[in-house]
Amino acid sequence: MLILVTHGNDWLDPAISLVIGAVIAVRAAQLLVATSSVLLESTPADLDIAALSKAITGVEGVEAVHDLHTWSLSSDAAWPPPLAGPLVGDETPVCRPPTPKSSVVP
Repeated sequence: MLILVTHGNDWLDPAISLVIGAVIAVRAAQLLVATSSVLLESTPADLDIAALSKAITGVEGVEAVHDLHTWSLSSDAAWPPPLAGPLVGDETPVCRPPTPKSSVVP
């Protein structure tokens, strides 16, 4: 169709096909990078582990956190990432029963 419209420019159809193929290849590579990060459960790139550790140790009764692990389960940034790590605490109970106003999801 493009050859008919451009009056015999035979090179134009393969050139546009190559451009479309390149756009598809670039987007496929971007999707592969995004999904591999989630599938490999890597640490979210925008998460500051040092600040998170400092915030956890700022809780009353927590003296230290060791070997803190965080990972991503979704590419959605609205969900907080899961984390795990042993805490060192004093005798103050760290876990308290939830209040009616508390929520798991912010």
